[in-house]
Amino acid sequence: MHQDVSAALSEREIRMYRGSFALIIFAEAVAFVTVFASRFLYTGTDTPLELGALSLAIAVVLWAGWFFARGGLAALRRGELGRSAVAQGWGVLLAWVAVLLLIVDLRTLGLPPGGLFASHYYLAEAMHLLHALAGALALTALWSKTHRNGLAANNAWVLEAGVLFWGFVAWVWIAFLLVFFVI
Repeated sequence: MHQDVSAALSEREIRMYRGSFALIIFAEAVAFVTVFASRFLYTGTDTPLELGALSLAIAVVLWAGWFFARGGLAALRRGELGRSAVAQGWGVLLAWVAVLLLIVDLRTLGLPPGGLFASHYYLAEAMHLLHALAGALALTALWSKTHRNGLAANNAWVLEAGVLFWGFVAWVWIAFLLVFFVI
């Protein structure tokens, strides 16, 4: 049965929705933990990279995007559609900037291909890029729906998933930096 997203959900339905999305985030986190753990298993603790400005810029842009997306969600819950659309718009813009920065990072890294460290690095960053791309697409679609007055306080739960997913993407990047540059 197709659920009309313009309708408000009961508390029970919202808990079920949040629980199912939490399971998706958990499954995605397990995939990243597996890649991160195999990095240490196969390559030890040697880190042939230094933390650079681009990696830090990506972190700042991801977190700023999450900040604005969360602000958009909070405004939507209060019924402030205009403020929500503006905050979400900034979140969307920053999400796409993060995607572009991730692409630049992958293209300019300069790790020699074929090594175990490089293979794990490229795999982890490519996985992260795919998640960032999915998150940016989701935030864009949700911003568009809010902009067209398709979302309101009674159905803010629709936006919540996109915001939570973008938060997941931001946290994974922090874990990525720790695994590949710090630890």
